Amino acid sequence: MSTKPTPHSVPCIDAEALDAVMSLPESDLRRAHLCECPRCHALAESYAMFLAPADTRAAQADDADRAFDALRAQLLAGSSASAPALRRSTWHEWFAPALRPAWALAALTILAGGALLLPRLQSSAPSHVLRGADSAAMALVAPAAQDGGVKLAWKAFATADDYTVVFYSPALEELGRVDAGAQPIIVVPAARLPKAYVQGGAVLYRVVANRGGDEVARSSVGTIHRK
Repeated sequence: MSTKPTPHSVPCIDAEALDAVMSLPESDLRRAHLCECPRCHALAESYAMFLAPADTRAAQADDADRAFDALRAQLLAGSSASAPALRRSTWHEWFAPALRPAWALAALTILAGGALLLPRLQSSAPSHVLRGADSAAMALVAPAAQDGGVKLAWKAFATADDYTVVFYSPALEELGRVDAGAQPIIVVPAARLPKAYVQGGAVLYRVVANRGGDEVARSSVGTIHRK
């Protein structure tokens, strides 16, 4: 008798498939796996924050900072209150029942703070800050191999002076940037493509529209893979 599939029986989601899986209905087993698997859920949250406008990420990071400050104050208050007590082992004091809720809160805060702060640290350089725009206005055209490199094209953004192509690993780490000039198309030679692509791996990319040196729009995330 065959076993009915469950979300736990579904293989973990690859980074390049996150966008498609996150768009599936909640009844789909792959979407349910994304919610129940700790690894895939954390990856999906990081990906969603990676796509979010910078002001949204900053507000969430501020909330995490405030939660951390509150936790620190709570731990300091608990430490001061227990100071006059009879001398016991340090481990006994730190893991006393009264402090166990604080340790639980600390663990949750560290996990949430890590997910919030990692994207902000990865985009900490001022020139890398994404100021938020409508990705639909810069729809990507399917990439194509050309002359040993890759031809990338996208819908032009009305007020853009020029464009920049930004490459990322499946873990959303920036791998490099290429100035594309004023036209919404570029053939990136093999010498300027990330090593991961040249070695046969999948590489994510997005196009950023610039005006007067500032980023005014960005595309959705695309994937290139050497065949």
